[in-house]
Amino acid sequence: MYVRLFVFIACTISCITVSGQENEPPEVRIITPMANEKFSWGTLIPFEIVVKDKEDGYTEYEEISPNKVILTVHYLSESEKAAKGSNEDFNRTIEILSFMGTTGCFTCHKAKEKRIGPSFAEIAERYADRIASVEAIAKKILKGTQGNWGDQVMPAHPNVTQEEANKIVTWILENASDSDFNFFSGTSGAFRTRNAPNGEKTAVYVLKAFYTDKGLNGNTDSAKIGLHTIQLQKK
Repeated sequence: MYVRLFVFIACTISCITVSGQENEPPEVRIITPMANEKFSWGTLIPFEIVVKDKEDGYTEYEEISPNKVILTVHYLSESEKAAKGSNEDFNRTIEILSFMGTTGCFTCHKAKEKRIGPSFAEIAERYADRIASVEAIAKKILKGTQGNWGDQVMPAHPNVTQEEANKIVTWILENASDSDFNFFSGTSGAFRTRNAPNGEKTAVYVLKAFYTDKGLNGNTDSAKIGLHTIQLQKK
């Protein structure tokens, strides 16, 4: 009887402890380049990102999928710095890119360069005049395709809903062809700064690295985002 009572009390305490826990947001740091580092036109800039999360683990131990670590790179001229890119717009970018990182999109596609499939910029350019509706393009994600971009097969995505696919397509069409915006999945890589624009003397690159965790005990409703933002200044 005492053994049963002890087990019951222990289980009760354990349940109370777990239910009282809160998911802690991940720590995301852009290690390189450093904040306020100077950049030159037309140069290659390496980047490295480290993520630590109490529940999910550490990128350095390969416990977090690199595809879920995202870096956005945004070029802003002096006149654009105050006006371009609201928090609401970027929150939507975080939502969409974080979700895409869970679907396998970044295994086959990159923002500006061809990987296995076309770049997101190429997709945005092909459908810029909306010759096909968002829903029709989204169905290609859901059902898979072959022959639209050569012989390469895009597999079906049965775990993605029509609404989720619509959001992905809408975001790609509205953002992926922007020459001043780029993004990368992974904890390391490099991007090239643009060539010197006519008459442009001062400008910045805004780098934002983020990771959305899995939530407490896998409960995605409690998922939290870690974000680190830095700026690079023109020399």
